[in-house]
This record gives sequence, structure tokens and C-alpha cells, in this order.
Amino acid sequence: MRLMVGWASRTWELGTRGLLLSALLCSSCAPRCGADTGATGSATPAESPAILPSGSARAPRPTDSSDMDAPKKTRSTRGSSEGCPDGMVRVEGGTLGTRRKAPVAIKTICVDRTEVTVQSHAECVAKGVCQEPGSGKACNWGVPGREQHPINCIDLANAEKYCKQKGARLPDFNEWEWAAEGRDAATSYPWGNSPPEDNACWSGMTKRTSTCPVGSFPSGDSPQGISDLSGNVSEWTTTAFLDMPGTFLLPGGSWWDQDPDALKAIAADHDVPGQRYHSIGFRCVKEL
Repeated sequence: MRLMVGWASRTWELGTRGLLLSALLCSSCAPRCGADTGATGSATPAESPAILPSGSARAPRPTDSSDMDAPKKTRSTRGSSEGCPDGMVRVEGGTLGTRRKAPVAIKTICVDRTEVTVQSHAECVAKGVCQEPGSGKACNWGVPGREQHPINCIDLANAEKYCKQKGARLPDFNEWEWAAEGRDAATSYPWGNSPPEDNACWSGMTKRTSTCPVGSFPSGDSPQGISDLSGNVSEWTTTAFLDMPGTFLLPGGSWWDQDPDALKAIAADHDVPGQRYHSIGFRCVKEL
């Protein structure tokens, strides 16, 4: 049984295993360490033509990988940092209207060029502001050599504390999508409309057992030069999914995903704010 539900002027499809992409069952919706794979779904607007059989199951757990591939071709277009703190990129505002029933005004913001790293979060912990995130299994905290990997296994409140001590905040879903679609270019992925290959840290090309160092795939950067908006870790936003009270949207896909649709700019997982999973991280934004 499937039920169409609405949120923020968009149409989402609710199925028996979670939120579906039209008739598509997202077969790699970031399964969780030690969690019931049916407990959380993946949320994607119902505009994609991709279809999988209704009986499709989640993808099998990856069994082997290296932590990263060598970076491929580098994009020559880099974003401006005018008016932004170090490590952030200026993303001009505009009107988010693609795939929307009603346009949404987006203000000019600064966006972290990379996902927040283990090293950066450790500095916040040392200050006594942030708490230690989860550890063990595929979590990066406390693992030697993972200092430049994205911090993962982190809950929403801890992510918010980190951003606040930087004079920033977490993005809402509209702001995140605006950056991931290349602003008004409205592309399917940060790098364009072609499906992911070797331009993201995901398990569709190489089966992985963990994240990759941030910025390892510059060919997957957005036109503004923002890295890892697709793959590596899904990212916390402050936007609640109203049809599933108590959950928040987590766009971007992750290293775990094998389905290219999970990495689309319009795709989002959702979860309760206290969850700390190996596929979840974050980045900050700052208003200008």
C-alpha cells in the first residue's frame, strides 16, 4: 500500500518500508549500525522516473573497500568566499522553484566547503562545548588516521552546538538543496545531471566500509566548489519531516548507498534527532 503525503509544497510518497521515490523503493537507504533497517526510510520527492520492482530489498552490506580512491579530475570553477569565514563558500541567494508547487526565497549564505571533520569536532570537544560523538563499528571518532574524515555518529544537538560555537548554524533543507543543485542551475546532482560514478564516496562503484577523507572527489564538487554534498555522510538539517513527527531530514546520501538516486539533491533520509549513525554527519551555514 502506498500513500501520497505532502510536505513544504512538495509531494512525497509513503510506502510500507518508508518514503519512496515514486514507484522506486530506495534499496540502499542508509541502513544503520545495529538498527532495524525498516525503522527509517529514505525521503525523496516523487518526480524521478526511476522505477524498481515493488519487491526490491535493501542492498547488501558492503564487504570490502579502501577508505578512499585517489582524487580524479579537478573542477576549475571555485566559489567565492567574499564575506565568509575561512573554510566557507559564498552561495548567492535566489528563488528555489524547480520541482516546487510554490517558489521558495533563499537568502545569500556561507556554506562550509567540506563536511565538518573529526579534527574540527575534536577541537570543539577540547573547548568543552561539544560532546564526544558515538564510537565503534564504522564511526570515525577515536580512530587513528581519520582526522580528516567527516565526523559521523553524531546527533542533531551536538551538531548544532558545534555550528553555534562557530557563529553559524545548521542549514534548513531548502538552503541545503539550493547549494546542492548549484543554485538556479537546478541539476540533479551537485556536479550536473549525470549519475554518480567516481565523483562521490558511495558504494555504487566501490563497496565501502567507511567514509572517505573530505574533499577526496573534487570532480563531484558543486559549481561553487562545495565538496561531498553527495555521498560520504548524510547531513543534518533543521527541517522537520512533518508527516513523521519527531524526525528531521538528512539529505545527501552516504558512503553506504549503492542506489544513485539516494545521492540526488532532492533526496533525503529522515531520522530522530538523538540517533548517532555511521552514515550521518553535518556541515554549517552562516547568514550574510
